[in-house]
This record gives sequence, structure tokens and C-alpha cells, in this order.
Amino acid sequence: MEKLIVDDDLYLSPPTDADKEALVSHLNDEEIYRYTLRIPYPYTHKDAQDFLNLCRDQRKQYGRNLHWLIRRTNGEAIGCIGFHLSFGTDSHRDELGYWMARSYRGYGFMTKSIKKFCEYGFSYIGLIRIEAVLFDDNKASQRVLEKNEFKYEGLMKKIHEKKGKYFDGRMYALVK
Repeated sequence: MEKLIVDDDLYLSPPTDADKEALVSHLNDEEIYRYTLRIPYPYTHKDAQDFLNLCRDQRKQYGRNLHWLIRRTNGEAIGCIGFHLSFGTDSHRDELGYWMARSYRGYGFMTKSIKKFCEYGFSYIGLIRIEAVLFDDNKASQRVLEKNEFKYEGLMKKIHEKKGKYFDGRMYALVK
């Protein structure tokens, strides 16, 4: 199995079928739903299976994993990080997405995971620019990006649409 070692407590690896229960448990969180565009709420076993199938299909199609679970050293999945291929496979830039289970927030796990994942994006994938467009009121995510030297580039009016409502977003970027 592919692994990206973050530190002595954390590593990143692709999701497997064994992660289905953890995904359902962690993603039944209205706050994760509130600050993401692709994660449904409530999150069902079917949603988890659809995500696992998507990960397998994307691996076959693109020859690499786009989504990686953030894991404790015991293998427990506590979050997820990935690229969206928003600009195609040959682009010099991509968009970063991530979430962390509620009980693991505030320990610096996401900050460390983003740092490692961006290093992977620059060195292995060959990216030059990594972007993240956050909901305007997602202050915790803004702090995590800023700790990783992402720069705020501006407010994007009504960039996010969710269930017929529009939300402003903040563009952050890290440039190699």
C-alpha cells in the first residue's frame, strides 16, 4: 500500500473498503457538510461505498491516487485530503480539498497533513500552484492554510452553490 509519512503519529494512504465504517461515522457531521461541496449529509454506507468506488476508478483512470486518508499510526482514518483535478491532468495547478473528524481537530494534524501533501503535489505530481477556495466563514480552515504559507488572494463573490444558495469564498494559494 502506498504511504506518505507525515510524522511519528500520522501517515497518508489511499482509502480501502475497511475504511467504510470510519467514513460513515466521521462524515455524519453537519459542520463537515457545511464547509464542503461534495460530501452529503446525512452520510450513508452507500455514500461511503460510492466514494471508495470513485477512488478506485480515479486510480485506474489517472494512474495515481487523488484522495488520501489521514491516519494515526494504528491505521485509524481520521480525515481525508486530496486534489480535485479541477484543471485537468496536465495542468500546473490543482485545487486542494480536505476534512478532519471532529474529535481530532485542534491538534495540528491537518496542518501537518497539508504540509506533507503539498510537498507531494509539488515534487511527485509536478504542480507549481496549489489552490484552496474556502467558504468565507470557515475561519479554522483559513488558519490551517495560513500556517502552511498559503496566501490569501481575494474574496470570490458567490463562488459556491449549495442547494440553491450562493456563498462567498476565499481564494488561497501556495506557489512553488
